[in-house]
Amino acid sequence: GELEKKEKDTKVNDLVTQQIEHLRQEIQRHDKHAVLEKFGEGPHRLEFKLDFPPDEVPEGTADTFVIEMAPIDLMPHTVHFFLEQASRGLLDGCSFHRNAGHVVQGGPVSNHLNPGVNVRKPFADADLMSVSFQEYHADFPHVKYTLGYAGRPGGPDFYVSTRDNTRNHGPGGQTSYALASEADPCFAKVVKGFDAVDRMQKMSVQPGGYKRMTHYVAIKSVKILNEE
Repeated sequence: GELEKKEKDTKVNDLVTQQIEHLRQEIQRHDKHAVLEKFGEGPHRLEFKLDFPPDEVPEGTADTFVIEMAPIDLMPHTVHFFLEQASRGLLDGCSFHRNAGHVVQGGPVSNHLNPGVNVRKPFADADLMSVSFQEYHADFPHVKYTLGYAGRPGGPDFYVSTRDNTRNHGPGGQTSYALASEADPCFAKVVKGFDAVDRMQKMSVQPGGYKRMTHYVAIKSVKILNEE
């Protein structure tokens, strides 16, 4: 009886796994189609415009950087998710608020340009708070200057890796989460304006392990660039 029960449990688990995989593939197929229809084939590039806080201006003048999204064949769901956030202006008014050493993290918190504004609510209203599943592709790992979504499920907070995080943010790297085999989605890479990212790494942090910045760096805008 015990053996039969185990075999039955295994069959049920296999079936559930298959159904989840089928769901993921359906979401990916749908989102790839949606990207092609709304944003074109790509490569999709976006420009971040930053505003450093007047109370703490790090050395240098760089305040913009450009990212290129991962190929849609590799990361269709997450690419679609970020392009939707950006195209709706949800990222405008957000902040880079954490300087953790291995990443600079951004998300819906207000800053010196919009104090007290609830920048989180529009994400919730648009149903764009978090990805549907932890999409990941080994051909687009978390190397230096790539972008990933933080948390489980990932979003709305994201980060730029300031060193190679392939191992600790890839599959099996985040052991603090219930499913350690899952990875953070890696969905874009910086292609221009590396100095602006480096400047954010100079921001001072508050006491404590989280490494919250003393003064947040404002994201003035994230604009999708038309293909040249």
